Amino acid sequence: MKKYKNIVFDLGNVLIDYSPHTIVSRFTQDSKIINLLVHEIFYKQEWLDLDQGIMTYEEAYDSICQRMSQEYYPIIKDIFDKWHEELSDQEVMISLLSLLKQKGYKLYLFSNSPHRFHEYKRKLQSLDYFDKHVISADLKISKPNIEFYLYAFQLCGIKPNESFFIDDSVQNIIQANKLDMDGYIYNGNFELLHRYLNALEII
Repeated sequence: MKKYKNIVFDLGNVLIDYSPHTIVSRFTQDSKIINLLVHEIFYKQEWLDLDQGIMTYEEAYDSICQRMSQEYYPIIKDIFDKWHEELSDQEVMISLLSLLKQKGYKLYLFSNSPHRFHEYKRKLQSLDYFDKHVISADLKISKPNIEFYLYAFQLCGIKPNESFFIDDSVQNIIQANKLDMDGYIYNGNFELLHRYLNALEII
């Protein structure tokens, strides 16, 4: 059985719940407005550019408002200012991280996240377990771009063939596999993940 030295995690929908619909529903209960704002804020180029660290929140807000009715400006501003405030840990993942540390693994975070990560990371207990956080906004490049992984391996001083990656994105895991890093596509079912890690004798 292959032995790994490092376990690499994604953040959103792995260590924490990250649902744009849930986020926007904290600001309005109108389903039509929720769907509109989710689409126009979280699934447009501005959000990708924020994750890549090549656009500021002010620039992204201005860009989105250019295609939106003025009546939505206040709620868009609220979402931009506060979207991250209620991010919370997955408790089952904290238990897993603790177990992995006890077993001597090095833990690394590879995440597509904006610069605001450095503000909200303090409130997430799960992030205390990591040896290093690698964030797309800091690198100015995002997963699944191969350059993200190459930079991340170098920054962490780890080898891909000694590392195991847990991410909710199929494309991110496929790219990791191309670089000789094994991985698991997490679908939110912790029992399946636990069983898989056990089968690999990681835990």
